[in-house]
Order: sequence, then C-alpha cells, then structure tokens
Amino acid sequence: MYNNDKLIAAVEFLMDHVAGTEKPSKEVLRMAQEAGIVKRTLGRAKIIVGARSRKSGNGGWFMSIPADQLECVDEAVKQLKRPKHSERGKISSDWVIVITDARLGG
Repeated sequence: MYNNDKLIAAVEFLMDHVAGTEKPSKEVLRMAQEAGIVKRTLGRAKIIVGARSRKSGNGGWFMSIPADQLECVDEAVKQLKRPKHSERGKISSDWVIVITDARLGG
C-alpha cells in the first residue's frame, strides 16, 4: 500500500525546488534523496506536476516545471489530501482525471 503523504511531500518538494527555474536533474534527485524522497516517488511526483526534462548540449539533463502547470498541481494536491472512505491510504485514480481535466480546461 502506498502512502499519499510521501507523494504529497515529493510534489511539494518539486514545487519548492524546481517551479519557476530549471535545475540539473542529478541535483534535484540528490536533494530529494537527502530529504528522504526515493527516486520512484519523485518520478510519480514529476508526472503530477508536469515536470519536463531536456538534454543540454553537454549531455546533462535539466528539469523544469512550466508555469501553466502550477494551477493543475494545486488541484491535484487537494485531491490527494482528500481521503476516500473506502480507500484510505491508497492512491486514488481520480487525481489523474482532475489533472487531465484541468490541463484541457475542463
């Protein structure tokens, strides 16, 4: 069973450290691990926040979060924090729909 609190912490970590800037992916991963966030959870959080990666000319990877994603992220975190009576402690697939709807203007 997966703990939503860990995913929320990873999403908030990315918002605090990557939103509005571009950072080397290795640096983001190192900082996340120092904060107790495992790579797999960070990967899930990257999907939620819509983080983008690009390869620079020297071969390094950089991560950024586009400004238009920020509103979607707020809604997704609200959904993750809202426990479902039948699925407490489990990730609900509803947040995927919320993010998709918000990105499509729905």
